[in-house]
Amino acid sequence: MGTYRWRSSTTGGYMVTFICEGWTDHDAIRRVYENPDQVHTIVLHGTKFNNSIRSQIEEAMQKGKVYILTDPDSSGDHIARVISDYYGLSRIEADPLKARFFRTGKGYKYGIEYCSVDYLRELLGGYVE
Repeated sequence: MGTYRWRSSTTGGYMVTFICEGWTDHDAIRRVYENPDQVHTIVLHGTKFNNSIRSQIEEAMQKGKVYILTDPDSSGDHIARVISDYYGLSRIEADPLKARFFRTGKGYKYGIEYCSVDYLRELLGGYVE
């Protein structure tokens, strides 16, 4: 399973894990908290849902609460739906207007990594103490 490891902090006696699409999302989530070790993430490396990812999700579910936090775009919607249907997990839905970035000549791109720290703190406020 590689370098997958658990953090020591818990919320209400339970570990909190966020499933996200990429390392930039992982970094954005960790910037929200004074102590980044308060959260654990499972990084999908895009929209992968292979045996390794399933194993990590199953381990996380045994240790505590798990939430899906994917980009508010078609790819993020798709992988969130697949994981939710497979495990019955809840998705935390980001506002597309607060998760967008304008690329000159290409239009808008949407992603958790484009959310402000204040917005992510508001969005995730009830999930980690």
